[in-house]
This record gives sequence, C-alpha cells and structure tokens, in this order.
Amino acid sequence: MRQVLQDFRYALRTLRRSSGLTLVIILSLAIGIGANTAIFSVVNTVLLRPMPFPESDRLVQVYHVPPAASFPGVKRFAVSPGNYLDWRSLNKSFDGMAAYGPRQWTLTGVDRPETVQAAAVGADFFPILRTQPELGRLLNQDDDQPGRGNVAVISHGYWHSHFGSSPEALGKTLVLNGTQYASV
Repeated sequence: MRQVLQDFRYALRTLRRSSGLTLVIILSLAIGIGANTAIFSVVNTVLLRPMPFPESDRLVQVYHVPPAASFPGVKRFAVSPGNYLDWRSLNKSFDGMAAYGPRQWTLTGVDRPETVQAAAVGADFFPILRTQPELGRLLNQDDDQPGRGNVAVISHGYWHSHFGSSPEALGKTLVLNGTQYASV
C-alpha cells in the first residue's frame, strides 16, 4: 500500500510540473467519459430498455426482402397489403399479425398546422401490443371495413399536450393530410 501511495504522489508531482500535459489528459478523459455516456444512453434506450408493452421481447417486425438481382441496392420493402393479408391468413408461427405504417402527417384545422408522427394501423395492432385506452376505445374490425369513417387513436402525450387531458377530446375531428379523422 505504501508503494501505491508513493507512486500516486509521484504522478501528482509530475502532472503539476507539466500543466499542458495535465490539461490534455483531463480534456481527453472528459471527452471520453462524455462520449461513452452519450453512446450508452442511446444504446440503453434503443436496444436494452424494453418497450413499454407487456412481453415486448416477443414482438417482431417482418419485412419483404426482394431478390437482389431484381432490386439491386434495395435491402427490404414494406410488406404490400396483398402479401400482408396472405401472410396473416396463413400464419401459424405468430400469436397475431398487424399492419403498421409509420409516417409524418400534416395536422391542420388547429391553431397552427403542425407535423406529427403517426401510423396507419389495423384493428389487430392494439390487441397485439396488449394495450388499453385510458379514455375512449381502440380500433375494432368495423373500422377496418372499406367505406367506414376514418378514426384516430391519439397517444397519451398528445392528449395531454394538445387537449389538456380533457375527456372532450373524444369525437374531435383531426385533419391529417387533408383527410378528416374522428378521435375515438
């Protein structure tokens, strides 16, 4: 232990004598620790922390992988509606399947038009996630039928920030990309 203390004192004396080197060492450590912290935060959020759904480790996303000769440079496609319906009807491997099409939408008919992150989903989407609405209802099979009115399920965060957590948000009309949706 005495040898370690002696080595430590010697290191401090050496660092005190060359302040430029000391500054470079401290800055290098600060940048390294900061970079590692930032990278860990991203990895933890994206890869390590489970999604906020029951049994989220059992969720998978399925893509169509096209033949490389026909589509050079294209690694995957979103699944076409026809393929999705075929896969869902022939499914024996998954508990369920749901279509999910994330995109940015322009919300108008409010104080200021804004861009929102939203997804076009089918009625099977929410049961697969095993989620329940805090208010209102989720999509049902009738909502998936052609010719039915468009409905939207708003997130808790959007409900809180744009509607002040008011129950009056139910039935409000949202205009997304020029199409009217009733919030359910």
